[in-house]
Amino acid sequence: MDTQKSEFVKALDLFWNEWGSTRNDLLLIVCGSAASWMVKNIIKNRGGLHNRLTCKLRLSPFNLNETSQFLQAKGINWLDETIAECYMVMGGIPYYLMQLDKTYSLAQNVDRIFFRENALLADEADNLYKSLFKKSENYVRIVEALADKRSGLTRQEIVDATGLSNGGGLTRMLKELTECGFIRIYEPLFQREKLYQLCDFYTLFYYMFVKKQKGYDENMWMHIQGKPAYSTWLGLSFERLCFAHAAQIRRALRLDSIATKTYSLFTEKAQMDMVIERADGIVNLCEMKYTQQQYALDKAEAEKVTRRMDSLRVLNRKRQNVQCILVTKQDAKKNSYYNSMIAKNITLIDLVK
Repeated sequence: MDTQKSEFVKALDLFWNEWGSTRNDLLLIVCGSAASWMVKNIIKNRGGLHNRLTCKLRLSPFNLNETSQFLQAKGINWLDETIAECYMVMGGIPYYLMQLDKTYSLAQNVDRIFFRENALLADEADNLYKSLFKKSENYVRIVEALADKRSGLTRQEIVDATGLSNGGGLTRMLKELTECGFIRIYEPLFQREKLYQLCDFYTLFYYMFVKKQKGYDENMWMHIQGKPAYSTWLGLSFERLCFAHAAQIRRALRLDSIATKTYSLFTEKAQMDMVIERADGIVNLCEMKYTQQQYALDKAEAEKVTRRMDSLRVLNRKRQNVQCILVTKQDAKKNSYYNSMIAKNITLIDLVK
């Protein structure tokens, strides 16, 4: 309704202040996916709607536990690992989850929803961004640039990758993408610049597979199972899944009553996807490993973990103890490397709880 020159917000302002606010039996609920529009026009309104809000309710996507309950209500009783993979494809968006058919496997559902001719969600990304943002092509350029970078990009790197001007317009677009839940901003410890990372599961899946494969193979997801590209995507998406469920990880570590700070850390020597700095003098370095078979920490990987822990000790000037936490699909194999390095193993069961 708020199209160019419609003056919708002015009309809403007049309606509410002249009549709506005088009544005791009327509630006005503004609802929609364009969070940036509501922030700009309602929450931060500088006109007649200023300071009129009684309540703000942000509706976030389902987490893994809520997704599991939702699927069970639809008669879909999948294993935790299948629910996690489903989440890594489409996130916790109820509309997407509604399209699942309990008579098909997850792979069959993905092919039917994304890769078949005239599939319902094959063009969802284009429609989604066009419906949310004016000049959506600029937002898409930002998202496409971030989709290629696992650790994210700095603001200047986004400018270099997209060719967009480094000004107020870019600031607004990054803010709106963040408010709508497509990207997240974090400040890696000991680094000056903020990083912007794509965190929307469906968007990541779309740019990794759907856009590239559209029309070529209607059974693409069935055919890609077990292939290198599939395994790479699983590993990358699992890291984002863990960050989306950082609260569940902290709960599994029994940190409910301890103040924490969770962040990523990237240096020339090491990349740490999740670091939990605790107020009790301990820093948890979280290593995420998603493998089809039971994960076993070997010599080569143990050496990488050692380098990361050493880098963290050097960078952390508070001289806190460093513990390594392993996050895996199922219980990891308890070998000599595990016993000497891993303080705790968190699994999908902990994330789905």
